[in-house]
Amino acid sequence: MKLRPTGIEDLIAVISLYRPGPMDSIPTYIRNRHNPSLVTYKHHLLKDILDVTYGCIVYQEQVMQIFRTLAGYSYGRADIVRRAMAKKKHDVLENERKAFVYGEEGQCAGAVANGVSVKIANEIFDEMISFASYAFNKSHAAAYATISYQTAYLKCHYYKEYMAALMTITLLDSTDKLYGYTADVARNGIKLLPIDINKSNRGFTAEPDGIRFALLAVKSLGEGAINAIIKEREDKGSFASLQDFCSRMTGREIHLRTCEALIKSGAFDCFPNNRHEMLNSCEMLMQAAAQESRVNLEGQLDFFGGSVADTTMEMKIQPAEEYSYKQLLEFEHEAVGMYISGHPIDEFESIALASGCCDILTIADNAKAELKGFCDGDYVDILAMFVHRKMFKTKSGAMMCFTDFEDKTGSIEVIVFPTIYETMGNLLKDNSVLHIRGKISMKDEEPPKLIAELIETAERFSEQALNKNICVRVNSTDIKLITECKRLAMENYDPDSPNKLNIFFGDIRKMTAVKSAPTVKLTVKLIEDFQKTFGDKNVLFM
Repeated sequence: MKLRPTGIEDLIAVISLYRPGPMDSIPTYIRNRHNPSLVTYKHHLLKDILDVTYGCIVYQEQVMQIFRTLAGYSYGRADIVRRAMAKKKHDVLENERKAFVYGEEGQCAGAVANGVSVKIANEIFDEMISFASYAFNKSHAAAYATISYQTAYLKCHYYKEYMAALMTITLLDSTDKLYGYTADVARNGIKLLPIDINKSNRGFTAEPDGIRFALLAVKSLGEGAINAIIKEREDKGSFASLQDFCSRMTGREIHLRTCEALIKSGAFDCFPNNRHEMLNSCEMLMQAAAQESRVNLEGQLDFFGGSVADTTMEMKIQPAEEYSYKQLLEFEHEAVGMYISGHPIDEFESIALASGCCDILTIADNAKAELKGFCDGDYVDILAMFVHRKMFKTKSGAMMCFTDFEDKTGSIEVIVFPTIYETMGNLLKDNSVLHIRGKISMKDEEPPKLIAELIETAERFSEQALNKNICVRVNSTDIKLITECKRLAMENYDPDSPNKLNIFFGDIRKMTAVKSAPTVKLTVKLIEDFQKTFGDKNVLFM
């Protein structure tokens, strides 16, 4: 952002600079990029090599050229230096110092022979050594920069289409990444539209109202079945009911298990019946459709001259009360591997946000964790659903476990040591939503994990949170928001409540209370109203 790139050369430099070692040159590079008159060189021989990067060493190729131009290295020997840099062989590089500065008979002249002082030659060599561990070669950076520019352009100008394509190629690869992308879509105000047998295609597709979920996400639905469904729609129009679907698709790679998975995923919610009714009738309708298909194939007619199946397909689907919301979500997860229309943690989400809980993606993604400022040993709170555990017996005979938790953004491993497992392990039940306070464990080459120090139910966590005071942040000049805050406070005023409402003016850093309603009856709805009005990050428990 500070660089304000104007061409591909800037992007190539950005990719190469944002690494340990070269990162130290970022302030100098940006300063010189905007004011080229400030560019200086330790020696005039460096000008033609470093002018494209405003006097900073950025690429492996530049180091090779410095060895060639200043010390007279051959292409072959310069390439040995490049390989030593790529493999972080500091001893090999250090052995080149004498040859670089003073030369080596029959090999190279050395920098001193080319008019570079011993002091300057050693300073240049020291700079190259410190830079070498993470030096990037420009050819790689150029390829990355080109792809980065193209994808950034698409994401900016064709966001829905870009994200639909990205989620499609991720679908069969990583559910965790897909969670992250769907969360990104939601943050950008784009609706993730449910699976629809008459609208969904093989992959995710952009529609005027949002991004339509992919048929490929349904676990029991193969490529052949998807192609058959799409072709049937194109040839004969949309499906009108479950009976219509069974009649038209039975025998074309659509089986009972497939049909049930489609019902559970919500793909048939466009039909008149609810999911409970359709699951109850699915097997009967599939059998009737199969019978109809056999009869039509054999040309067999009943006594009155009509198809035997004509009356069979007229069977009515019996009414049934729809499943609970929680059960519908579990069916979706079973059929698709993730929640679509909602998530079990939704009812606790406003409390989690106001309590400062982190989403799993921010912790589990090393890059995002570092960007957020998380380090090894930091304590964080998450609200997530228990998915799986693997028990382990310690040398002392105590039990502990390695567990998997997930929220709407991804999943993370949580380690529960014996002392915590002994007192809180009974809470680890399938699909239970829990609050976990834990310590981040970051190790090289491994995704971050959490070491649990507290586990409690989401209900207990919410109950305790609603006994706290609440604070909303707003600028002192935003009269409209301040007025709205007072209105909400008055509507929920309770003189007997222990919950104080504070307003923090962020621009002048002062705290105040609403005089006419200093205490409020704190409810989940009020928290949600505050968050909608002021934004999630501006509403916190105190």
